[in-house]
Amino acid sequence: MQEWNSEHQIRAGRDGQTRRASPLTRVLLVTGDAPFSEWAARILRRCGLGVTIARTARGAESTLNRRTEPFDAVVTDLDLPDGSGLSVAARAHRAGIEALVSSRDVSAEDAIGAMRAGATDFLTAEMPEWEFAQRVAAACRRAGAPGPTGIDDRSLEAREDMHGKINPTGSVADEFAPLIRHELDIEALLRTTLEFVLTRSGPTNAAVFLPTTSGDYSLGAYVNYDNARETVDVLLDHLANSVAPRFEPVIGPVHLRNDEEREPYLGDDAEWLGKSEVIAGGCHHDGECLAIFMLFRDEGSGFAQTLGEQMQTIAELFAQQLAKVIRVHYRHVPKERWGAPGDPEDNSGEAEDWEGGMAA
Repeated sequence: MQEWNSEHQIRAGRDGQTRRASPLTRVLLVTGDAPFSEWAARILRRCGLGVTIARTARGAESTLNRRTEPFDAVVTDLDLPDGSGLSVAARAHRAGIEALVSSRDVSAEDAIGAMRAGATDFLTAEMPEWEFAQRVAAACRRAGAPGPTGIDDRSLEAREDMHGKINPTGSVADEFAPLIRHELDIEALLRTTLEFVLTRSGPTNAAVFLPTTSGDYSLGAYVNYDNARETVDVLLDHLANSVAPRFEPVIGPVHLRNDEEREPYLGDDAEWLGKSEVIAGGCHHDGECLAIFMLFRDEGSGFAQTLGEQMQTIAELFAQQLAKVIRVHYRHVPKERWGAPGDPEDNSGEAEDWEGGMAA
């Protein structure tokens, strides 16, 4: 079983700070990369955001200290000319400002480091314009800022598609498929998949449940974002036993944003997730459910609409590769004697500690 743990507790809004009267939503962009700076500033300004640029961590600190009106969000590169952008994210977090960290190359350790610094999202320099704008806008909304103009899931996608620049699900497939194509070990496949999901979703609680031959589900891997360590095992066991089976017939993800949407799928078990937004569904291959995935975090910091579409692609590709792993694992055994991916023999052994608070 794999765990990624973060002690960071997400904070929504301004922690009681009074909002300014100005309608302009302001973003501090911290990067020493001139091309990225121009690209990001152009996108954000086109959407009606006010953008201030700092080139270094020291410059960002100075800018944050001298402003009388707070920024709504800070977007900082992970690597800055004079140090790590995580210090900028932590500074913003302490001030109650939504912090987002960007990097060209993303590792699980980097993402977890960003989470621990207080960042509420992790961006990549390679993501399409519509997604970059959408995720920064979502951070501004979480901060309680007035809604930036021009940022709308449907209009942004339509604009990019019209110019033939981006296919959201196609982009995910192009990135994710090569990562898992050669993974023939279940634990490695789970780890790679959750690493990738984390870069698309931002900080979130996430779990993958695997079916057993007894008809139950076992916990294959999970990311713990903001659940207390002393109770997370009980929560995950309950989700595996009572909640995961509810999603077995659900082909593709469902996005549950509030109590009204959660109740038909979760029933009385909804109270275990509190006021969490949920994206969950089955990973099916040849008519068989090989895994259940579930992402959840506080509905005040809900998921982007397009994440559900991306998870559809991820689930399909993950199921295809998991089916391949099963075939390879049992290639010398008659099919009627094949086990299930969640059986103990597939996930046995002592937990292996990973750097960054993760375990396999």
